[in-house]
Amino acid sequence: MRLYEIYEEVVERVFERIREYYGERLFSVVLFGSVARGTPRPDSDLDLLIVAEPLPRGRVKRVREFISGVEEPLEPYLRELAEKGIHPELSPVIKTREEEDYSDVVREAQEIVELALKGMLREIGVDPPKWHDVGRLLLEYQELFPKEVRGELGRLAAISKWLRKERELSFDGDVDFIPTEEYTREEAERAIRDAEHVVKVAQKVIPEVEK
Repeated sequence: MRLYEIYEEVVERVFERIREYYGERLFSVVLFGSVARGTPRPDSDLDLLIVAEPLPRGRVKRVREFISGVEEPLEPYLRELAEKGIHPELSPVIKTREEEDYSDVVREAQEIVELALKGMLREIGVDPPKWHDVGRLLLEYQELFPKEVRGELGRLAAISKWLRKERELSFDGDVDFIPTEEYTREEAERAIRDAEHVVKVAQKVIPEVEK
């Protein structure tokens, strides 16, 4: 079994455990980073954006809850992987929809969208550039995409453009723009919805790996 196939199984097991543990509290869970791109290393992090509520206050308490509720039950499976030389590290960003720090949600959504769109381009044989907004390329090469998703490409390009515009501000802000004070719950929810929609369309282009 090739490395990316192993990671497909890892992601499936982790997502299943997250859904089991958080249950009705879970709003969404999205994978991003090298594993989402399909380019994992034996020691790649599983970068996860988890949106759930209610949650404990503070990052430390949330990570502790994640470790005890998700990671520790998976330890036997993770040890089996370690014996094969595979060492995935679970790296969650855990947020609620009610938090004031909505800039993190917008930033993570942008990264998810960027990775998903670049994955779509790779699937049709187009090597994506290093810039963050590749929406224009979706439209330029739309004839290479399956017919079932061509009608979505305009919306995907618009989502990419919006989130690219917000990327630097959500990271660093500006002299008169403090990210944690400027982004609203509505903008964060829009970013989550947009990221989920992009991932859903991308899944129609990027085939699942058969186990």
